[in-house]
Amino acid sequence: MNFSNSIDPLTKKIQVLFSQELADKMSYETSFVQRPLTNRLNPLSFLLFMVAHLTINSLISLSGMSEILSQMPGQIKISAQALAQRMNSKYATRFLKRCYSKLLLDLNRETIDNLHQKGFLKGFRRVFLEDSTSCELDEKLARTYPGCGGDGCKAGYKIHLVWEAISGSIQNLSITGSNVTDQSTAWNTLKLLQKDDLVIRDLGYFSTSIFSRINKQGAFF
Repeated sequence: MNFSNSIDPLTKKIQVLFSQELADKMSYETSFVQRPLTNRLNPLSFLLFMVAHLTINSLISLSGMSEILSQMPGQIKISAQALAQRMNSKYATRFLKRCYSKLLLDLNRETIDNLHQKGFLKGFRRVFLEDSTSCELDEKLARTYPGCGGDGCKAGYKIHLVWEAISGSIQNLSITGSNVTDQSTAWNTLKLLQKDDLVIRDLGYFSTSIFSRINKQGAFF
């Protein structure tokens, strides 16, 4: 797959929001890059790679990933084994989480500002947005990330996100098998809620008992 052929609107937006200088700064702050003179994995290229390719082809092998990185700007040369170590490190998670938080805030800044100006958020201490998305994986990973079963995929992951819109911060980000329902994770958010908070979710999280708990905590839904 050629890198230039996979550029989509979100990737272009990332290129606008993240300069090389900013990506470098965030990589140092999260310790994703610790030794710049010997580091071969460019933070901005890594970010673009994770968005442009893994969201398009989640079944690609590590060798395929290494090949794609060699075609990207900077022509990053890294072995499949070394790439696996970098991707699975806690520092890569911190770096991508920091980038994702900035992306969410920048993409929604105008909407949030308009809601503030019109008074729609008046009276709410914090506003939590919760949702999930899933993706199919190779069936060899079914034991770790079980799929939905039936006619669905045999293996898949689901990303669960709770984002606080006013501060632009990620409050919770977790990954499970795609067989985990939204409703079963809805209780977790109650631990975050305080008086005058607002939580917004779709009907997949519907539960009258959870609504009752939110009400007792002095929060809103």
